[in-house]
Amino acid sequence: VVPTDAIITLTNCRFDNCNPITSTAWSELAITQSAFLNGTTGITATGLDVLLVEECTFTTFTGTAIDLSGTTGSAFIRYNEFTTVNTNNTATNAAVKLDVSGVTGEVEVHKNIFTTVEQNYVYVSGSLSGKTVGVRYNKFVNTNGSGDYAIKNAGSGSLLATCNAFFVDGSPTVNPTAIRLMLSGSIEAGPYNGGGTDDNGNAVGFEPVAGQQCNTEAPVKNNTKSKSYFNIQETIDNATSGDEIFIQKDTYDENITIGKSITLKGNYSAAWV
Repeated sequence: VVPTDAIITLTNCRFDNCNPITSTAWSELAITQSAFLNGTTGITATGLDVLLVEECTFTTFTGTAIDLSGTTGSAFIRYNEFTTVNTNNTATNAAVKLDVSGVTGEVEVHKNIFTTVEQNYVYVSGSLSGKTVGVRYNKFVNTNGSGDYAIKNAGSGSLLATCNAFFVDGSPTVNPTAIRLMLSGSIEAGPYNGGGTDDNGNAVGFEPVAGQQCNTEAPVKNNTKSKSYFNIQETIDNATSGDEIFIQKDTYDENITIGKSITLKGNYSAAWV
């Protein structure tokens, strides 16, 4: 019997067609340099003070690879690789699924590689108000260009998801329309990584080249707050009265509601002249 205040550390393990590792109100769970293969769910984490998943690979899962929910202190999911996840194509599953309703600390999904994931690569639910939650510096490979969501924010509030690299058909894209189709919900996704070069060699995870990691602004920018987005409405929603919003030339398929005193300026270039 593992006590509820236990600190569990797993390193250099292989889990093949196993039941998920499930925390039962442990204090801390750290899993590093391990491989998860052929399962339904890899890790179900709830009631932890700290969760760390680092330098692990998750390959061929019918459902969610990492599922975090319940009262949680902090979670750090970084330098991992997710391949062929959610093969059952369930709309609410993902490679990484985060219910942040009970989070009291920091949640960090950084420098991971996501490839061939159905529906959602990262799925976030719950209120983000007052929370420190970041999905940043990742590489999202949408190999079939089908519009599966790299990041879906199904919760309330805006999700910080800057400096990510987005790939379509195996190549990095700076096409705003293509990236817009890979995002759902209120997401601060700019600036983003327009190059996608991995400086991590053969190591697990994604290490963006320093000069590329946050080098491209999203097409709609709150110039007052230096925040950029892929949709006009979410830029307005996250603005305050008096803000100035610059909009790059593009086709925006959305209805706009303005209920505050702001300035919209169109036909701005990527350099924000």
